[in-house]
Amino acid sequence: KSYSKIYEESTADEFEIKKIKFHVSMLDSEPILNNIMGTANTKGVEIHHCTISSDDLALPKEGARTCLSFYDANKNLKLHNNKLHNDNTRNGGGAIWVQGGSGGDINSAQASENVQIYKNKIYQKRPADGDEAIAIWGSGGVLKDVDVHDNILYLKGGGQGVTVFNTPSINTVGGGVYNVKVRDNIIHAALETNAIRVGGQYLSSEIKDIEVTGNKIYMSSSNESQSYGIRVTQTGSDVVVTGNRVENIGLTPISRGISG
Repeated sequence: KSYSKIYEESTADEFEIKKIKFHVSMLDSEPILNNIMGTANTKGVEIHHCTISSDDLALPKEGARTCLSFYDANKNLKLHNNKLHNDNTRNGGGAIWVQGGSGGDINSAQASENVQIYKNKIYQKRPADGDEAIAIWGSGGVLKDVDVHDNILYLKGGGQGVTVFNTPSINTVGGGVYNVKVRDNIIHAALETNAIRVGGQYLSSEIKDIEVTGNKIYMSSSNESQSYGIRVTQTGSDVVVTGNRVENIGLTPISRGISG
């Protein structure tokens, strides 16, 4: 179904999904399914106590597959007590991705805002060039007031754990990511890069008021130069990293426990 990038109070959806199982298993000959579930232009969606999973009966190939993907202008979004399994051969996609709306400043009515992600269990195995499990990203729009807490993640392969960033492309302009908390999560990470990363390459000045607190990270990696428990790069202002625990449980060193 097509969706609007413009938030409209009169047409925005409000609904609850609970206690449902979704599973996607694709053959190599079948078309790529980018997302199992996604929404846009909403004002009160709650998804909880669901099991959402994906695997491929296929050789590795390009494309993305994300369990829950929230595109533009989602407000008052609650995602909790779900089990998400993303174990497929796609080099893109993750478990939960929340994008900004189409607004250009923090006060825009088009912002995606008031997002709660908590008490989910996430199991993800990605190829070497895979994406992150939880992405909090502006995508050229505004995303604000996000709380990611008390989740448990089991991660293997490429990609990252939790990321907070604005845009992956210099061609995407505007927007920002504001007031995000990543707190009290437990991450079991056998990764080649970062368990948690805050920051980005483009429009980094609009990543502001971020807190990474009270997380426990148990990490192993074979990449001694690019593996970080928590990494902060190229942000705007007021990034607080405190009270976290990073433990290397592997046989080789990781790059840093915490780096900024």
